[in-house]
Parts: sequence; C-alpha cells; structure tokens
Amino acid sequence: MARVMYDVGIRYIIPVWRGDAWGDGIEEYGTKRFKELGGTALEGIRYSPDAREFSAEVSTLASRVADAVSKYGKDKVGVYFIGFGEAVTFFTQAKDYPILSEVRWFGSDGTCLLDPLIKDPTAADFAVVTKHIGCYFAPTASEMFMKLRERLVAELGREPEPYAYNAYDALWLVVKSMFIVGKYDARSN
Repeated sequence: MARVMYDVGIRYIIPVWRGDAWGDGIEEYGTKRFKELGGTALEGIRYSPDAREFSAEVSTLASRVADAVSKYGKDKVGVYFIGFGEAVTFFTQAKDYPILSEVRWFGSDGTCLLDPLIKDPTAADFAVVTKHIGCYFAPTASEMFMKLRERLVAELGREPEPYAYNAYDALWLVVKSMFIVGKYDARSN
C-alpha cells in the first residue's frame, strides 16, 4: 500500500489504525516502507480495537488533516486507515468533517471487500468520495487452487477468505515435513 500511496502522488500520510498486534504491525511496516520511498508519516491515531464510537479520533484526525493540507496541499496528503468493520462507523463520522473528504484515503485487507462498508450508504459514499482503496491478498489461480476452491465453496456454501488458502498450505508444509523426517517432535531441529 505504501507504493500505491506514493505512486499516486501522496507524500504525507496520517495513519489511523486499530491498536492490536494486526494493526500495529501493518502500521509499523506500512509507514516504514512509505518513508523508504521518500514519503513522510505524520503523527497518527491509534484507536482501541474495542471502540464502537470514534468522535474524538475523527475530530483529532480532521484537525491533523487540516494542518497538513494547509502546509502541503490536499493532493499531497492521505489518510492511511488500518481497521476492520469499525471502518463503517469511522467513515460515517468522518463525513461530518468536510476536510476529511478532500484527501485520499487508503486501507488494508481489513476493509477490502467489506460487505457492511458497501451496504451502508453513508460509509460507501464517503469511500467513493475519498477514492478509498486497499490491498488484498489473492492466491494464484492454479489448477490445484481451483479444485480446492470448489471443494471449499461446496462445503462452506460461500467463498472462503483468501487467508484460508495460506492456512491450508501451511498445514500441508507441516504434514509433509513430518513425513520427510518420519516423526513429530516440535522440540528437535
């Protein structure tokens, strides 16, 4: 996502992220990579994963975005939002601050293909106005993948999350490794 933000002309980002291991990791790596590309990560906002309301965070973000826009221009400033379903509430509250609609928003896999975000008219409109985009892991469509996908869809009655395929591959690596060494011993090298 850092490359995408930089390539579309964003030079200053304000990260907003879910304060847990997942969000902290993505924020840390994403802003580090953005800086390596030549961008600047301004002071961000870390929120509690238990939060259900974001008026204080949105107000703070609006102030920081307004300050950045006045210094660097709205075409150079972006919001890097790292979260899950709470994006619906965050976006709904953010629409009340016009400055937040004047900059690009970027996300992570946590908001990609997020059905509630698409179905909530206010949040969806905000995402469209801010040209919100995110990155999402997608497995390679090989013959083996297609067979597994068909089996999973038949069993689950829905499309599996892309990370399910990573879990499947990881399990097979463990099992094949055990077959190669002829035993299961988590303590041996």
